[in-house]
Formats: sequence, structure tokens, C-alpha cells
Amino acid sequence: MSAIPPTKMTVVYVASTGHIVAAVTRRDTTSPSPSVADLVGDGIHLRMATAPTTSSGPVGTFVIPPSDLASVDVDFDQVGTLPWARAINPPTVSSSSGQAQPIVNNRLMPFPTSALPAVSPPKPGSPVSVTIVIPTTMVIPTGSTYYIVFSQPATMTGAPPTASGPLSSSGTTTVPFPNLTLPTTTSGTSYPVLILVPTMLPYVENLAL
Repeated sequence: MSAIPPTKMTVVYVASTGHIVAAVTRRDTTSPSPSVADLVGDGIHLRMATAPTTSSGPVGTFVIPPSDLASVDVDFDQVGTLPWARAINPPTVSSSSGQAQPIVNNRLMPFPTSALPAVSPPKPGSPVSVTIVIPTTMVIPTGSTYYIVFSQPATMTGAPPTASGPLSSSGTTTVPFPNLTLPTTTSGTSYPVLILVPTMLPYVENLAL
């Protein structure tokens, strides 16, 4: 007897932005859905570049803790073969019995070249900061939040910093990282930074020192 084809996928996504970071197929839809902790343990490790991937762009490995993630069940054909270019829209807290079928947004847009996110190195009196500009030609949902996570090369001390907060719907949002600890000798070092904004494709930029 042939195996029953899968009908559902459990997707793991960043709770604050909806970006899907993992998906697993499910044949047994009668049992409770696995929790985020069941799926990712102490965190999910992403090897990520700007989407769509370019050969010249920075690439980093990012650890997203389970506290920043959520999961939900969707129909098998909603996610396709490129889950990280899709998002749950709007984000929901978690999957639950009787929950309405979530919408998977498969039309995430790239940041325009005139308004790419920027990562500024530390200066005297100013910490590392990430700047996100929402041009007037872009429309994001009211109350949207950003999510930012740094890669952690061996030269960075402490836990990889993350940040999530309200995003200006039109204009500039600057996110400082005053507690980011960098080594004394940093010349020529770069730290990839993953920047997520609702309705936009994932973006990776380097903090170059």
C-alpha cells in the first residue's frame, strides 16, 4: 500500500513579521500540531542571504530563539519550494484547534535600490545602528514591526543581539544597539545582519568595520 501523501505543512515563522523560516510536511492531521519548541529546540539556525539571492551579497548564519517564533498549519500547496520568500499574513500567535486558515503571502517585495536598509558602524558617542527607510511608494500594514538579528562570528562576544519594535509606516526607523560588544581589533571584520520587514523579502546587510 502506498504512503498517504501529505496534506498539511506546519510552518515556523517570525512572530513579529510573519516571515516563514521553516516548513515541515504532515501526513497525520488528527494529532495535535507540534509546538515551536518541538520543532526548533533552543533556536533555529538560518543560513541566509538577501532574497532573491545574489552571488555578490553578504551571507550569514542567524540564530532565532523559539521565543521569537510561532507556528501554524497551512495547506500543503500554500508554501511551495521557497518558504523563506513567503510570510503568514497577518501573523497569528500560534496554531490552534478551529483556527481559520491563515493566509500565506507569496508576493513579498524586494527593497527598492533607493531605500535599502543600512547598518552603521559605531562612532564616538553613537552605537551600532540599523536604519530602515519606508519610501512613500511602499505601503506596509499599520502597526507593523521590524525584526533584526545579527550573525555571530567567533570574534563577537555575548549573545547575538536581536531587536523587534514598531516600524514607521512612512519615513525612517533607526534601531540602536548600545549593548553590542565588539572586539578591540575589528579592522576588516564584517558581521551580517538579517533585517525583516512585513511584506518585504528578507534582507541581509553587513556591519563592516
